[in-house]
Amino acid sequence: MDSLPPEPVATGLARDLDAWADHLRLGRNLSEHTRRAYAGDLVDLATWAATRGVSAWGQVDHRLLRAWLADLHRRGAERTTMARRATAARVFFAWAHADGRIAADPGIALQAPRASRTLPPTLDRGAVEGLFEHLEARVAAAEDDAERALARRDLAII
Repeated sequence: MDSLPPEPVATGLARDLDAWADHLRLGRNLSEHTRRAYAGDLVDLATWAATRGVSAWGQVDHRLLRAWLADLHRRGAERTTMARRATAARVFFAWAHADGRIAADPGIALQAPRASRTLPPTLDRGAVEGLFEHLEARVAAAEDDAERALARRDLAII
């Protein structure tokens, strides 16, 4: 059995975390790194929720989960961290609901911020012209029909 990080968690919240850790290891076949990260995420949620008067997982609702993610954002968490933590919460609450530990799944509609994605760099006009010149030269220098066909194909693709 994986052991959870040694952090203070309210007793009512801590009781299901060990069973969930077993589920992740045996039922989901997740890597040790992922299990450890998810366990830490749930310990953070449990600790945060306990400071707001939550003593059992059944008291957690969608609004509380969103408030937790908003607090993570205020504390400077990266989008990828927030996305992983939201996933850990969704997986945990889906398991707890399916296992009969809670009456409703508050994580079912939980969305995390999308990771920021940047566009790749583009070629400048000179680089593009150089690329076309190179490909046109390959077509002209082809020694047989097969080589010429491949060079024309490359030029057409670009």
